[in-house]
Amino acid sequence: MVERAKPVVLGGPDYEESPYSIIGEDEFFDAVDAALDKQDQEEEVLLRHRNPVNISVKPLELQVPSKTRLSDEVESLVAKHTELLRAGIGLEKGNWECIADEGGMKVYRMELEENGLVLDPLRAVHTVSGVTAHELCQYFFDPEIRLDWDTTLESSRVIETLSTDTLISHQVHRRVWPSTARDSLFWSHIRQVPDEEDIEAQPIWLVVNYSTEHPNCLTAKCVRINLNVAFICQTILDPPSEVEQLTRSHIKTRITYTADVNPGGWVPASVIRTVYKHEYPKFVKRFSQFVKDAVHDKQLMF
Repeated sequence: MVERAKPVVLGGPDYEESPYSIIGEDEFFDAVDAALDKQDQEEEVLLRHRNPVNISVKPLELQVPSKTRLSDEVESLVAKHTELLRAGIGLEKGNWECIADEGGMKVYRMELEENGLVLDPLRAVHTVSGVTAHELCQYFFDPEIRLDWDTTLESSRVIETLSTDTLISHQVHRRVWPSTARDSLFWSHIRQVPDEEDIEAQPIWLVVNYSTEHPNCLTAKCVRINLNVAFICQTILDPPSEVEQLTRSHIKTRITYTADVNPGGWVPASVIRTVYKHEYPKFVKRFSQFVKDAVHDKQLMF
């Protein structure tokens, strides 16, 4: 087992994130930039010790969405994200900036601040070959393997399993000094929905993560992140000939990722935007490759 290295904290509490911090914005920026470089190096070491081929998930049998105490909120958020997808994820409205464009992946950001706090919504689109929508969403949803692909987490645990398709998770995120440690508490729901605009198309799979509260997980020493995230996928088939068998070479999946996050705290806007520009494209690429490596020799999961 590989343990994650703890960040070295220097300078004392006066030089850490708080309303009374004496560290300047330029110093804060330089410190975070250096910490991210170091974190990248540590993550490369971690990833070299992992073999996604040995990681597998069991397909979920999702017939009718389960009824839980959060069903009304879940249904509302699923509907909103599905409508946003059909409307082109909203990129035609507002001043969106493309912050990453590489290998078929594009990540967009729109600058938004409220009371000096950065609330920039992000949208990403990507296409991955050889992987199905079900596989991508299953790996994104499954809490048992989250630490195998999400290198930004210190810990992750399920607080409550509400049903087969809905659970409540708590995550502690790796600290990037001099920012304060952060955690998140959210329900996560996986769903398959038909493509109402094309009845012959493959169904849409999505996972929605949305901040919530739970009596067994109150806010402690961390700054709690508020989030509304959707990971939406649809498989595109290139049908084989009559004499061919359907293989991974005949499929690709279009990924749409939306993230509306309130990081809380007192991190300068320039620093938050630097972290977003660094982390979101990296996440989309690494997660997609992780799943591709994990399933390449396994039976297709539709």
